[in-house]
Amino acid sequence: VVACYLLLVTPTAVESVLDGVWPVALLLAAAAAALLFRRSHPVAVVAVVALLEVGVTLLHPWGSNVSAGLWFALYSVAVVRSRRFALATLAATTAPLVFLYFLLAVGPLDGRLPDMGVSTPENFQLITSIAAAVSITLSNVIATGIGVSVRQRREHEHELAAWAARTARLA
Repeated sequence: VVACYLLLVTPTAVESVLDGVWPVALLLAAAAAALLFRRSHPVAVVAVVALLEVGVTLLHPWGSNVSAGLWFALYSVAVVRSRRFALATLAATTAPLVFLYFLLAVGPLDGRLPDMGVSTPENFQLITSIAAAVSITLSNVIATGIGVSVRQRREHEHELAAWAARTARLA
């Protein structure tokens, strides 16, 4: 999982270092290190990764795979905690990133799009920010949904095994 995460965020890390924003690479490395503990401490890991993702987004908002660390952390929480807790965690970790992209669209962070050397439509910042917020939200929902589904399947298998054991004892 950590290797996959590093593969996903390598373009952002390299681009940020080349742009002179090297703290982004350090934050991404810290998120990767935190993901090593996602099975033993999933709630703490999702909190740390969420904070690191906000930092990365503030420093380098248009990097590739923003919130990729949250995918793995949210899945880990959803696999071991209740559906209600997983959904609350999803909301708590996704909302700050969506709010940041809202600020990028209309607030004090407006105009932080990289210069691509081509003319862009007047509302390009707004469209790009909305697209980023929607894609982050949907990808986090998918990661949480997969985790909830895996947890339910495991619980169902456990119930079947318990039923089989009871039936064998009765037989």
